[in-house]
Amino acid sequence: IIKIKVGKKVIKKVKTKASGRFQAKVRPLKTTRYKAAFAGDGARLIVGTRVQDEADVFALVGSSWTREGRLINPAPGAVGLDLFGQSVALDATGTRALVGAPSDDALGVQNAGGARVFVRAGSTWSEEAPLDLSGAPIDAAAGTSVALDGSGSRALVLAAGVDVGTRLFLRAGSSWTEDTVAHAGRFNLSVGMSLDGVRAIVGVPGAAPSTGAIASGIARVYVIAPASSPGAACTTGDSCLSGFCVDGVCCGSACGGGSPSDCQACSAALTGGTSGTCAAALAGPLSRTTSGAPTAPT
Repeated sequence: IIKIKVGKKVIKKVKTKASGRFQAKVRPLKTTRYKAAFAGDGARLIVGTRVQDEADVFALVGSSWTREGRLINPAPGAVGLDLFGQSVALDATGTRALVGAPSDDALGVQNAGGARVFVRAGSTWSEEAPLDLSGAPIDAAAGTSVALDGSGSRALVLAAGVDVGTRLFLRAGSSWTEDTVAHAGRFNLSVGMSLDGVRAIVGVPGAAPSTGAIASGIARVYVIAPASSPGAACTTGDSCLSGFCVDGVCCGSACGGGSPSDCQACSAALTGGTSGTCAAALAGPLSRTTSGAPTAPT
């Protein structure tokens, strides 16, 4: 039996059975509620407590679990009021963590809620970005449930309070952008995402499976359009895995940032190389339109 402690509190016991499966038991104080999640590789886990506005990441070394980092709510305000730690998620390798705070006054809106992404460098954790839902109304409670894909480049933030639904966020490098509404509606309570980030599941306990049926609850599965690899045709960076759309193709880097006059390009037609790889333009500086599309080499 492996015990995980925060201060003097035993918050989790992990018991190994003969079947090889793990059984986890949360043992918090009466006034504290915890949420926990494993990384995909099973080498790290995260435990959140919404009362204390924090989440703890533990790393498995041999057969012992040790606390690697404490993720503190970076938003100003009284401890416990934001419910930071209400929901938690880790990517497959335990490199990125996502922590929900459904009572955070995000963007100045009371209880709009939101989530925070943290990134690990070695054994050091730091905040990477806030994920706030644009247009979220009062009491949206975004961050009631959160999910990450295996690569840590896609995040889902569920809002349980009003008809906001679940929003998808995409990462390019260390920058996160709100992409689309993955699910609209109310009575949502939980969300999950497949390792490849292509499918999402949303639990709706207050919904009826069909018209006139008892509201016994349902779970809905959604397909999220996969992002394109470098070299694929694009119009915006949101459709690219890298987040960069340059010269009409998904590019592995910013490649000059689409400057109106630049010597770099990312399409094979302009570089003579491989589409998706930034390289020197064959004919020197490009004359781009304001949208970043090349018109003719100069």
